Amino acid sequence: MLFLNVLLVILTCMAYVTPFVNPNATPVFPIIGLGYPALLLCNLLTMLVWALLRSKWVGLSGLTLLLGYSSCSRLINLSLADDYDGQKIKVATYNANFSKPITMHNNKAALEKSFDKYLKQNVDIDVLCVQEFGSATNLYLNKAYDFPHLHIIENRTVAIYSKYPFYDVGTIDFSSTIANTCMWADVLIGSDTVRVYTTHLESNRFDGKVPEVIEEDAPEEMSNSVLLGVVQHHQKFSVERLRQAQLIKRHQEKSPYKSIICGDFNETPQSYVFQVLADGMQDTFQEEGCGIASTFGERIPALRIDHMLVDPELEVIDHTISRSQFSDHYLIIADLGL
Repeated sequence: MLFLNVLLVILTCMAYVTPFVNPNATPVFPIIGLGYPALLLCNLLTMLVWALLRSKWVGLSGLTLLLGYSSCSRLINLSLADDYDGQKIKVATYNANFSKPITMHNNKAALEKSFDKYLKQNVDIDVLCVQEFGSATNLYLNKAYDFPHLHIIENRTVAIYSKYPFYDVGTIDFSSTIANTCMWADVLIGSDTVRVYTTHLESNRFDGKVPEVIEEDAPEEMSNSVLLGVVQHHQKFSVERLRQAQLIKRHQEKSPYKSIICGDFNETPQSYVFQVLADGMQDTFQEEGCGIASTFGERIPALRIDHMLVDPELEVIDHTISRSQFSDHYLIIADLGL
């Protein structure tokens, strides 16, 4: 057991340094970073076993967890919402999965009603960034919300809804396929302007092939063989996501306005790609999240791949993960002070 505990500690420490290792260098670190939630759980269980055995080795995993406190706080946090008297906005990001869990369900009508009720619980959202956006999702959102401003481009699967007008809009060309993309909008909020990005970085494919488009009506499967294929090809797509993230970061660094980067990164906080985008930004969950930061509801537990990064000039007041059955991803909402 001591040998296994030492091996666990080594793997956990490797996960700690994963955000600083370029995925071009090795396929090992990206996969270890992906498995960090499992490593965290194993360390906690190991501590429990050593404690029950009244062994001095209980401190081995304990010290390892203390060493990686900053990494742990990206997955588990206990912050409470701050008080704020100034002007604030509510920003949300949501991978809607093209609303497939609704449109492909046998009881579609009942789920549509439930989804409408769910959306209307959050009618105070000011800016909504959407990924895996299609005609069905647009229909549901327009029914539940009254957003006077919408930035979409034909054949692109991301969107920005806003209660505030746009000063300027655009896209960042990934120069690959249109399946994954990034869109931005300069949002006029009173006398202030905030640049909002919504992005869907390269998706993990179990067969290692990148499709030209994401099919809105194509069924999805999450079996053990699919999961194995995702892990097998993880480095390939991490490298592509890194290229895309660098394009976004270069664009954001040239912005004359405060920035917010939202989206499905398809990468956990224990990744080099996340570190590139998060450089100089605040992670809203790490600032004001409470609980376990799982944003993906499929078979991999505690997987956080949907993120919101905000300019340090903006104050993070609150961060909420709204779990539901209406997508394989969860809705993320943050209150931000201007």
